[in-house]
Amino acid sequence: MGETLSRMENHTTQSDELARSSNGVVAREPAKPYYEDFLGMTAVIASAPMRSLMSMTEKVAGTNSPVLITGESGTGKELVARALHRFSVRASKPFIDVNCAALPEHLIESELFGYEKGAFSGADSLKPGLFEAAHGGSLFLDEIGELDPRMQAKLLRVLDGQPFFRLGGTRKVEPDVRIIAATNLMLDEAVQSRKFRRDLYHRLETFHLRVPPLRERDGLLAAPRSTGDSRGLCVARQRSRIEECFVQGDPLRLRFRH
Repeated sequence: MGETLSRMENHTTQSDELARSSNGVVAREPAKPYYEDFLGMTAVIASAPMRSLMSMTEKVAGTNSPVLITGESGTGKELVARALHRFSVRASKPFIDVNCAALPEHLIESELFGYEKGAFSGADSLKPGLFEAAHGGSLFLDEIGELDPRMQAKLLRVLDGQPFFRLGGTRKVEPDVRIIAATNLMLDEAVQSRKFRRDLYHRLETFHLRVPPLRERDGLLAAPRSTGDSRGLCVARQRSRIEECFVQGDPLRLRFRH
């Protein structure tokens, strides 16, 4: 991927050179899109902020430290998380993702840490939690800012390398997991208002990747609807200077200004 980034940067320099027209007016040639492989898809990345983010993602992927990904909704935080996993030494192991905001408060602990048979009514058998499911790989905690304060304390202990008990358990569990967290909230403000633990925030922010909002991307980021097109062009429509692109035929649409 490093060679890919180098080629892209060289191409950018050439594309951004000033060109003079016959009447002497200086004009800047618009940057051309670059077709590269990203998570198994042909992606078009022509925005300088996104190229910088992907370069940093590649470097951070080689570490084993927690990573905090921040950015507005719909900017691609999960794609960055998957890239971190794919380019890490854990790539052959599981990538487990969970949306903290989507789990009911009374189920968060059992989903994350599992439970033993008989731990509560309806617990008819042992169930490993998501930490154990991600053993050797990466656990992606999306919307980490919505995590219950009690679970924040338990997560902090896991990040500090301490084993945990399943609900109703007496045997400690020590999973080998890399934590990747994401949020669209301003966690520093949540810390000030005491809605998020300061120590957990600093532990997660060992590496902080900020995904730029779509309005700050001065180029094109898109993925093809199919691989049939030799240039990997996506299906797009122009609407008031808004580009809508479909990712591999998925109804999810990426919208951004030029």
